[in-house]
Amino acid sequence: MRHLIYVPVLGQVASGIWLAGREAAAIRKAGIAECDVALVEHNSYNSRHNRTILEQVATEHPGVHFYHVTPGLIADLIVPHLATIADSPTAARIYTILAPHDSAYGAGPNKAALFAAAHGYDALHRRDADLVDPGPAVDYRSFPLYNEVRSLGRRARDVLSPDEVKDEPWADELVWMSGTSPRGDLPLDRRDLMEVDPSFVVELRALESSHPDLAASAKFVQSYFTESDFPELEREYPEPHLRMRIADRRPGHRIEVCVASYAAAWKLLPQLPTRATITADYVVYDLLRCIGSPVIRHDAAPEHRYIPERLQRSEAWMIDYGLRDVRQMLLNRLWSEQRVRFRQAIGTAPQSIYQDGLIPAYVQAFTEVRNSERQTLTDMRHAIRDVYRRAIKHHHPKTDDQVQRRLTTLASGIDSAGQSLVDDVLAGVDDFTVLTEHWPALLESLAKSDSSPCQLVPASPRR
Repeated sequence: MRHLIYVPVLGQVASGIWLAGREAAAIRKAGIAECDVALVEHNSYNSRHNRTILEQVATEHPGVHFYHVTPGLIADLIVPHLATIADSPTAARIYTILAPHDSAYGAGPNKAALFAAAHGYDALHRRDADLVDPGPAVDYRSFPLYNEVRSLGRRARDVLSPDEVKDEPWADELVWMSGTSPRGDLPLDRRDLMEVDPSFVVELRALESSHPDLAASAKFVQSYFTESDFPELEREYPEPHLRMRIADRRPGHRIEVCVASYAAAWKLLPQLPTRATITADYVVYDLLRCIGSPVIRHDAAPEHRYIPERLQRSEAWMIDYGLRDVRQMLLNRLWSEQRVRFRQAIGTAPQSIYQDGLIPAYVQAFTEVRNSERQTLTDMRHAIRDVYRRAIKHHHPKTDDQVQRRLTTLASGIDSAGQSLVDDVLAGVDDFTVLTEHWPALLESLAKSDSSPCQLVPASPRR
């Protein structure tokens, strides 16, 4: 199995590319697997800077192939193939979906998948740009890549301890996803509301579910926004970074897509291309969990630190991020209902990812909720705005004027954006439907090509 670590980046690449290079080199040196690295850019504004950094990383790890996946390379890579799988209007639409000008969290993973298919890679390993490079003195087994490589494509019972497997129906299923949750900075999402009163964040969390549970929402908010995702394991496990278990939503069992890997399943369907959200690239994870396929969580977690620009949280940035979060909540609500309908359609027994009709059923469930839930999302948009309005009136001695001003501006922004917030989410579902229909054919066409561009990055000269 050939492995590709990819680092999606919207602006200037940070320390995550150094971590990716160190991981790939360590696994290659240990003779465990063949692994290379791709920097996947959303736009070209920082290409020269990013190329320079990539050349420096390549100098440190001469045995690893480093690729600079620019928007231009993606165009050269896929445009000739789109013409062979779709008519001209559809091909143009697919290209726009895959290479959007606006930010879209699914765009980086989808570009990485296209590149991997064209160059014969079997497994994709995502690393976000702001993960921290631990330095050269780290045991290779402490890298996420080690646990990901030793779990992907194997039976669950051969990966997990007997206590984890027991008589589970998925014990003999192959593992197609493995990942972890990073240590370090807690999420910035909804920090202003958290400063006013966490109960407002609990309300928002409950709105995201088709079957809301305030107690469960409160537990999630407590663990996700205020605590580390790493229970104390050292007393039981002398080498806790080697511990693996089935992933779910409990603290210590979650997977964040910023440190996640896939094999095989990424070839069946793309990530959601919905634009201007907080994240939309949990499609493969969601599919695997819905069909009872084992997803592995490990504790070889890298450290995550926000770049200074994120921590400054300027008012303009916070408002823009807040509106993205509103779209995310609307998407999560739609996804919650889609998940219910999909499970009703396929039943509860574990299924193979290659089961006939599985992917069409997943997409069909999205189409159904896209057509039936518009009013629900409209009502939810008003409910979200009302939560912010009540938070503005809520007095808390630690809440400063700046926080109140941002909340006020965001509530007004939700009103100003109006129905476009709902329309953006529904348009993302439409794009997902079109893209999924042509995804296997596009990847197959790329895999058969003998002359795909790659932009292999040479090492910079040593001084």
